[in-house]
Amino acid sequence: MTEWIEVLKVLVDGPRLPVHGIVRTRNAEALGRTETVGFIGAPPMWVGTGGDDVRVWRDGRRVRVEKPDGSPLHLCDGTTAWHFDGAGAPPEYAPAGRVYYSGPGSELLISRSAQDWLHGDDFTQPTGPVTDGEFLGRECWSVELAPPSHKPAPIQIVVDRESGAVLHQGNEEFDVSVEFISIEVGGDVDDALFTWSADAVSMDERRAADSRAARAEYEEAQAARLSRLESDLGARSFTVQVPVDFVIADVDELGEDGSFAARVRSDAAPHVDGYLRRRAHQPGRWHVDSTGRPVHHWTAAGFDWALWFYGFAIAPEVLDQVQQHLHPGQTATDSFIETR
Repeated sequence: MTEWIEVLKVLVDGPRLPVHGIVRTRNAEALGRTETVGFIGAPPMWVGTGGDDVRVWRDGRRVRVEKPDGSPLHLCDGTTAWHFDGAGAPPEYAPAGRVYYSGPGSELLISRSAQDWLHGDDFTQPTGPVTDGEFLGRECWSVELAPPSHKPAPIQIVVDRESGAVLHQGNEEFDVSVEFISIEVGGDVDDALFTWSADAVSMDERRAADSRAARAEYEEAQAARLSRLESDLGARSFTVQVPVDFVIADVDELGEDGSFAARVRSDAAPHVDGYLRRRAHQPGRWHVDSTGRPVHHWTAAGFDWALWFYGFAIAPEVLDQVQQHLHPGQTATDSFIETR
């Protein structure tokens, strides 16, 4: 009886020989599957077998997928990948490492890495023994692979013993399969099958251009809508007064002469943070370090005062209310705003 480890070795190394044939997807619409994949940075190039017959060449990491009429759908020479939209437009290209083979039959197009087989849980462990048999007249192994916890049913694969290529991948519970219906193994392969020398567009450049066009369309539509509202409602920009409850907290300095330095904040929305300082009155202007924020200065009740907020402009009426609270009945004099 063949052990799973023997099959796993050829799966990781395969296909060790060139493989060429026609791949057919059966009843793909019955699966109704969705796939969620996260990525960091540049988006991947998505590749699948689709629902129609396709002709496939595989030679190591090189892949060619084309329609029966010979028009290409996907090429990969191991370094660069090209993907075609089927409508005759120039293909998109991206580094081969950006290709993500997805959907039923992905194992027929690409060999999974050893890390994926050894450390993943997405159909990586057999549910039972490996069985020997034939497929398309070739000696093969058949094995069922257990699903991860978030997927409902196992899959079944058939592996060519000589080349290590997956010739069939199916899901019996959903009555879905993707498989070679004709196969040739070995022989010489033309390198030109896996590359593209005609016009092509960078996938990133095309997506960036599409994004710019979508953004321009959105902004044009927004401008038209805003213009209509402006003609109906008047100016789109207006100012309202929102009450803010200030709390004096976190006293950093407190002098015997009445001087202090304390943080000012609002505990309820809108949240505002600032700083309030006071010193015994001295002649001349008082300069304080506010890390570049405008500081409101004034003199009242025998003290010099300094107040500033982080990211919050103090309207004159707000400043007046603060001053009336800090020194009721005392008029502020020598007011100025320090902006250095």
